[in-house]
Amino acid sequence: MGDGAHFSLEVLADSDSPVAELTGADRVRLVTENMTRARDFWSCFPPKESGIGDDSLSYDTDRFANVPMGVGPVEVFVHTPRSGDSPSAEDWARVRERRIRSVLAGQTPTARITVK
Repeated sequence: MGDGAHFSLEVLADSDSPVAELTGADRVRLVTENMTRARDFWSCFPPKESGIGDDSLSYDTDRFANVPMGVGPVEVFVHTPRSGDSPSAEDWARVRERRIRSVLAGQTPTARITVK
């Protein structure tokens, strides 16, 4: 995918009881809690609000651009190199958001990255 773009998607479980059935609202709450932790954890890079998904951050390191975000009950992390021909982490995050929302709505995901 591009010049080394990486994505992770997670639907979270309760760490105190991993086999417990969680509602959608419970999973959204866990994603929100993790985004709060991410703000503290990544504060050394000063993350900014990226406005993608329900809650998201965008921050750069010397070599990489990163977007952790929550889309409903799904936790997403996008990581791209800052150099090369790959689209930006924010561009990839927007595609991930649209694809996840399609799946959550019971539709086939069709969102794609726009070639510039």
